[in-house]
Amino acid sequence: MFKLTVLTIAVCVLLVKADHGQKPGTPAPKCRKGERFLDCGNSCMEPKCTKPPVNFPCITLCLSGCYCREGYVRNDKGVCVPPSKCPGVKNASSSSESNES
Repeated sequence: MFKLTVLTIAVCVLLVKADHGQKPGTPAPKCRKGERFLDCGNSCMEPKCTKPPVNFPCITLCLSGCYCREGYVRNDKGVCVPPSKCPGVKNASSSSESNES
């Protein structure tokens, strides 16, 4: 019971802290290439080069910010790139060149 109470309090604190959203009438911040601004996003669900998209529940926090556009993943430098640009992923042209040798 104690653990459930502590967890509930922690979630409530996080939700209150996350409720800073963008003020009405202010323009959306500029995001980098491959990103889009969301009023309510969650980086827990954002795919990354180092891990596939999360298929398990995560604490849903509504945080405004820049998130990768669909079809992009965040690399280890924090930049949104196509999955083919992730380290260790060979693109079609390099694999076809190696087959011709």
